[in-house]
Amino acid sequence: MRKTLKVLLLIFILAGMTVFALPGQVFKSLAQEAKPAEENKKLPQLTDKDKNKIFDNLEELLAGQPTSAAFDTIILFEENLSAALFENVKANIGNFDITHQYPSISGIATNLTKGQIVALSRLSLVKQVEHDAQVTIFLDTANYWFGTEKARTDFGLDGNVDGLATYSKDDIVVAIIDTGIDPNHVDLDGGKIIGWKDIINNQPNPYDDHGHGTHVASIAAGEGEGNTLYKGVAPGAALVGVKVLDSRGNGSVSGVNAGIQWVIDNKALYGIEILNLSLGISGSSDGTDSTSLIVNQAVDAGIVSAVAAGNDGPAKYTIGSPAAAAKAITVGAMADVEPGTASSGLPAQGFYQAYFSSRGPTADERIKPDISAPGVKITAAEANTGNGYVEFNGTSMASPFIAGLAGLMLHANSLLSPADVKSKIAIASVDWDDSGADIDYGAGRLDVYEA
Repeated sequence: MRKTLKVLLLIFILAGMTVFALPGQVFKSLAQEAKPAEENKKLPQLTDKDKNKIFDNLEELLAGQPTSAAFDTIILFEENLSAALFENVKANIGNFDITHQYPSISGIATNLTKGQIVALSRLSLVKQVEHDAQVTIFLDTANYWFGTEKARTDFGLDGNVDGLATYSKDDIVVAIIDTGIDPNHVDLDGGKIIGWKDIINNQPNPYDDHGHGTHVASIAAGEGEGNTLYKGVAPGAALVGVKVLDSRGNGSVSGVNAGIQWVIDNKALYGIEILNLSLGISGSSDGTDSTSLIVNQAVDAGIVSAVAAGNDGPAKYTIGSPAAAAKAITVGAMADVEPGTASSGLPAQGFYQAYFSSRGPTADERIKPDISAPGVKITAAEANTGNGYVEFNGTSMASPFIAGLAGLMLHANSLLSPADVKSKIAIASVDWDDSGADIDYGAGRLDVYEA
């Protein structure tokens, strides 16, 4: 256990919840909030099928509204952001204020009227306009059954690259983009959180007023000091917390994009190698939405990106944003082995895919998820308890398991690229139905030891 003289309790990995946004809603975390099958058919289309530059879910909101009605939007341009570009746009559609800028994808967040949106879509310098929708949130035996314990023991890996008793950028560093991280939990203290950005409240120090991010962070890198059964996958890794979801587990596309852009911009400063997104928007995306695109840019910048698939299964076409990002490792939820007990009279139960785990294909017919990891009955750190634990279900829990595994792999071989990590995880997986990669399991069941 690596601690400073004074015990500081720090937690920052997004608990296994699932975050998806319907029109008019925000991003959410991805804990189990599975929808009935009939609801899945009504999920928004995060695409621009008619190629008029206005995303389909935004067009639904615009229908029947007066030209003066205002909407929060994300705009992507065909050229790099500049003052001259903004002046040109304003000359064509009128004035507007910029909330966030995303240089990595030449995009901005702003509020526009319906009339401005329509006029904007007709400009050749505009790539697309989408709704700034709402986003919300979507270990015990799992470490044993998925091979984590044996991998750490046999290979001597835990994410503590420099071997020192302190955390720094020289260790494996995982960015948790979520509700925050509790710096006072015994599994996340001792200086484990080496970087922090609060998009929601602009507070200077780490905290978690919801709990999802803390749960997620401890799955990826918790020390297990409160209970060794609940040690994270890469307990020696350092954390960077980025708060993009509020105390209710809600946020916006613009805020999530800003959090990812911050991670890209601060990669070198904090040594960030991995990011985790246990959040999203419900729907069916083709991967051209702004959040999926900026995730791809994070991967291009050398950051392994683990993303929760979502909790809208078992229906097909329930891969939303940013789960549809082509370069992300999109993670479905699986249950590990549950032994039968004489007292309960229940039989032993083997591995199985969680019914709530979102299924592919994506809106453009690509296979997602990429892999299935433990996301059922996952116990991890409970925020604001000091040393307590709580159990959650969801692809939110499965995603940080992959983030932690990526940390172990990079500890073993720092030269691996994000594409290498993604490929090796897939190759090492257990093909669950002997048919190759599919829209239910992805490449199959995660095997940490083989990866």
